[in-house]
Parts: sequence; C-alpha cells; structure tokens
Amino acid sequence: MKKRRTFTELAQPFIVGVVSETDPENCIKMIKMSEYDGADAFDLYLHSLDKKYLNKEDLRAIISSTNRPVLTLNYRWNFKGPIDITDEERVRQHMLALEAGSAGMDIEADLFDEVRGPLPWSKEAFDYSTNDNSRPRELSFDPKAVERQKKLIKEVQQAGGEILLSAHTRVPLTGEKILNIGKELESRGPNMAKIVAVCRNEEDVLENIKGCIALKKELKIPFQLQGHGEHAKVLRVINPMLGAMLVFCHQTLKPGGFHDQPLIRIMKTVFDSVDWIRVTKPLEEEKFL
Repeated sequence: MKKRRTFTELAQPFIVGVVSETDPENCIKMIKMSEYDGADAFDLYLHSLDKKYLNKEDLRAIISSTNRPVLTLNYRWNFKGPIDITDEERVRQHMLALEAGSAGMDIEADLFDEVRGPLPWSKEAFDYSTNDNSRPRELSFDPKAVERQKKLIKEVQQAGGEILLSAHTRVPLTGEKILNIGKELESRGPNMAKIVAVCRNEEDVLENIKGCIALKKELKIPFQLQGHGEHAKVLRVINPMLGAMLVFCHQTLKPGGFHDQPLIRIMKTVFDSVDWIRVTKPLEEEKFL
C-alpha cells in the first residue's frame, strides 16, 4: 500500500496546484501538467467534481495519479453559486477521499455552524466585505460546533491524515485580528491553519503582512495567510517569503476561474530566483555600509 504523503512533511514554502475539473480524466491531466510545471502538492476541489465521481474508486484514481500529497476542499459554493449540501455530507465526501488516499482535508472553522452572510458576488456581499465592522465569516465560536470540529480533527489525525482549518473571513483584518484568529484556529488542534482577509487598499496589504510576521512568531503550527481582492494578489507571492507555508496556484487560467491565484510556472520562477528573506547571521555580525 502506498504511503500517505502529507503537506507538513514538505519543505516550506511550497507550491500547491489547484485541481478544479469536473471529471477524473481531466483532473489527472491537470495534475500531470502541474507536476511538469513544478507543483509540490495538490488541492482537489470536491465541490467541482460531478456528483457521480464522488466515490472511492474515482477519487482513488485521481489521488493515486501522483506521488505528491493531495488535500481535499469541499466548499458550500462554487463559481455558479451556493451548493445544496449539508456540512455532514461534505464531511462524508472528505472522509471518502481520505479512505482513497488523500493527505487530509481543508475544513472551515464554522463547520457545523455556518456563519451566514450575503449571497456571494452580490452588492450586499461587497458592502459586507468592505466594512470594518462586519463579523468575520467561517469562524464559529458555538461550543457544540467547536467540539464537533475538534472531534473530527482527532478522527482524521488518528487515520493518518491532516487537517487544514481555514477561515475565509471576507472582511478586512488588522495584523492583531489576524494573530488572534490564528491562535483560535490553532487551539482547535489542526495540523495547519489558513486565514484569508479582504484587502481594499495598500494599508490593508500592510496589515496582512504584519499579521503574517506575527503568525510566524506566535503559532506553533504551519499556516497560510492570504487576501482577497486586486490589492491582495501580491500577498500570494510575498507572504510565503515571510513565513506562510504554501501558495495556491493554477496550471492554466480558465474562463470564469479565480485568476488572483498565480500560475505554477510563474511562482516556481519566483521561488527559484528571489533572494529569500532568511536571516543567516545575528544582527551584530551584519554590515550595513
């Protein structure tokens, strides 16, 4: 039996290829093309697959087509709109993929207690996401929901998988708020944490960078921090250099897709070319003249 590979065993930061095809054949094609471009791991969108392929045999065919770790996502929506599915059913599909050999799963921190908001991509959603006083989404503090999340996390870990606990907050966040959310996610026991904030301007970008540095200093688990919005695209390149564990990338751009994520081959060129912000000597040994 092939050993299950995981995200946390990879040298950081690493490149994750997003796989959002509707059938196994095209998923495998995307994985192979992404490998050639330099992907180190994969994000398999279960919510993009046609329902008939959400079975162990087809999922195993996709996951076993690579020796790189494959994490599953299963959102409540896709780019066509909300999906009629319960949290319990989404978890069952995640667990099916785990049985088929996935590295684990990305689950939201409001699993079992959805923090509802405006319809995606509506005028109301824009107003919500640009308001400093809006409540962060995908972050529930309901005791029963949190306990169910912790139980699921332990179950997945005992089965040899990993959990990335995420919060797409859909609101602007200060560096301090980012750190507080990171600590809350960590307290629930996942292997990794992911936070996404809205960036309306350069000031929000700077707060995100402050948050990244704070998470690097304070968290004991790997994390991913990024932003939504045109201004936030640069964070997908910068934050991995400042402590974020990975960057989500596309192999190619498709009509109607999420084009804020960089291309794999472009990100690999950046990683291979940039003089990394890694301290190699103590301050007293540095020379500034």
